[in-house]
Amino acid sequence: DGSKIAFNASNHKWLMNADGSSMVPVTESAAQEAYPYFSPDGKYLLFGADFHSTGPFGHLWYLTVIPADGQLYNVNEGADKRVIPLTAKGESMPAAADGGVAWR
Repeated sequence: DGSKIAFNASNHKWLMNADGSSMVPVTESAAQEAYPYFSPDGKYLLFGADFHSTGPFGHLWYLTVIPADGQLYNVNEGADKRVIPLTAKGESMPAAADGGVAWR
């Protein structure tokens, strides 16, 4: 709805109001996170956890969802039950991505 902004800072995700107030970190982990996207209803953030290089020109991350409620979430694997790794049925690892993502 345009009232919040999600962004990367210090390798993690942050949220703030569109007017710049109430800036808070919303992720913590041992790795870097990247590319936050709000769900269409603005209630969740989809982003890449464990963002890492796969070679001189490539990167890879794992699709992860958290509520966009301003709370802090530990996105290390299994550390916080409120974190939702997007894992395909029959798979044991979250879905990997290396480009743009979109909610559908």
